[in-house]
Amino acid sequence: MSALSRDGLYDAMANRRTFATSDKNATSKMLAGTCWMGSILTHAPASMAITVEATDPDAGDDFTTIELFGPARSALGSQACSGTTCTAAFTVAATAATYVVARATQTDGQYLVSAPIWLAP
Repeated sequence: MSALSRDGLYDAMANRRTFATSDKNATSKMLAGTCWMGSILTHAPASMAITVEATDPDAGDDFTTIELFGPARSALGSQACSGTTCTAAFTVAATAATYVVARATQTDGQYLVSAPIWLAP
């Protein structure tokens, strides 16, 4: 959200920039280049850089992995993490219309799932 306000919430929802989590204060963001999760990228390049960041301010709520998935839960990549902040970078082939979703898993089993980014060449 651009701001912790009703307007910020409405803007994030309207632009599909949401994520799901079972942790009350963890956050996640995913970018394709400079485009936020929820984006629909037409004329995407054949190879797209995807960056995922997960953060939790609570000491001990460390992250273990960030995984990237495509259609039918196909695994596109995984990166090991340690600490309460984790950043992962992936490269995704976009030779046909597809989408990607990220999942960050914490040591206590809680996880965060990003909104998708849709890619169409």
